[in-house]
Amino acid sequence: MAAGRDTLSERPTLDSRGEPRDTAPLAVPARVGRYEILGEIARGGMGVVLRARQPGLGREVALKLLRDGWLASEQDRRSFQLEAASAGSLQHPGIVTIHEAGEQDGLCWYSMELVEGESLEELLDREGRLEPTRAARLLAETADAVEHAHRQGILHRDLKPANVLVQAGDHPKVTDFGIARRLAEGQPAEDGAILGTPAYMPPEQAAGREGQLGPASDVYGLGATLYEALTGRPPFRGSSVAKLVLSVLEDEVVAPSRLAPGVPADLEAICLRCLEKSPEHRYASAAELADDLRRFLEGRPVLAAGGGWATRLRHQIFRRPALAASWLALGVFYANEWLLFAVQEDVDLPFHLRITALVATWGLGAWALQLAVERSERSERVRYAWSCFDVVLLTLVLLVADGPSSPLVMAYPLLVLAAAFRWRLRLVLFVTAACLVSYGALVADAALRRPALRPAADESLVLIVALSCTALMTAALVRRMRGLAGLEGG
Repeated sequence: MAAGRDTLSERPTLDSRGEPRDTAPLAVPARVGRYEILGEIARGGMGVVLRARQPGLGREVALKLLRDGWLASEQDRRSFQLEAASAGSLQHPGIVTIHEAGEQDGLCWYSMELVEGESLEELLDREGRLEPTRAARLLAETADAVEHAHRQGILHRDLKPANVLVQAGDHPKVTDFGIARRLAEGQPAEDGAILGTPAYMPPEQAAGREGQLGPASDVYGLGATLYEALTGRPPFRGSSVAKLVLSVLEDEVVAPSRLAPGVPADLEAICLRCLEKSPEHRYASAAELADDLRRFLEGRPVLAAGGGWATRLRHQIFRRPALAASWLALGVFYANEWLLFAVQEDVDLPFHLRITALVATWGLGAWALQLAVERSERSERVRYAWSCFDVVLLTLVLLVADGPSSPLVMAYPLLVLAAAFRWRLRLVLFVTAACLVSYGALVADAALRRPALRPAADESLVLIVALSCTALMTAALVRRMRGLAGLEGG
């Protein structure tokens, strides 16, 4: 086989972390440029890394080759050359040094510093998870390196344990700038494409909004790496890339202490701040993250745990929007009920106590289901249970009140709309069916027990039409949004 060409023609599949995985045999030349090839170190979606010797200097280096060699597309070649240029412009103890780049018989390559050690991913695969202070030290140094890249105008966009090499003495080095881009660039041409590793990318990257990426996006990648160092698993997992991306966009991360009870509260707060869905609520820079990690290591109060009650409340609302919306609606409803109870002359105490008990049950149940979503490995089923719980509690409130004649029946379409925020088409249809069945049960109950509360036929028809139209429009919106996000099924 001609030098510089490899036999790899298939793109790699993805493993449980959403990372490239390939076990196909790889043929490489005995020499690339002036480098003698000694063996393979690793491979990924774009390149393969080899151990090589540079005869003139008598040193060993790591040599990265473009995987598809002369068969690579022009876009892949440009991306590979950009990687070499981006990483080559960075000189920092925490970033792998690039020596030179070249091309041989159509094969693009570049040589770099050979780091004696292992990746953080390999370390975690062997040890499970790291002791908290060790993880904090590693990530503080990693954040220093990322901050240097940001100050040089380079955004990494693929920070994860596999791209952090750990040397002797636990000193990390950031590598693989394969999808890096310059911060000064405007919205890139590939906006709408999802680049990176799904399990570690921020929501704005998972949604393909490349024009919104900035230093806070790399802070998310550092937080995801810290999360796995503390717990032994990525923040999100999924049986497919589509489900994994949907989890990144929508799900709330399980608190590290739920998976690893020994994680200190301050370090958990730092990690969770990095993983906020909104970039504005993360650390503004990698330097801020590094500083807060060192505050933790020195036993000083960390910024992530501060901010006062208003800041903590805001974070809780953004981290648990479904629970916050549920409690807000219940609070408004109960405040109105309490006001009516307070001003009425003929007080119906049993009725008020029943409503109070149902509202308390609804609120506590929503809180318990929120915890179940965060802790359960089968959060999808919990969401269906939560939606069913809301429909059942609304129906019970209506049974205690004026039945199907109550204005509260218009809350049924609102529950259908709420289901749309979970981006599941089947869930929207499930909630719609549950609401129709529940409304039918209300009408039947009124006809049997309280005929005076039975709604007129046209009133029932209006509610059924409103529910059906809401469901159709909501389902169409969910289908379109999933399509734009590149998600299959529902």
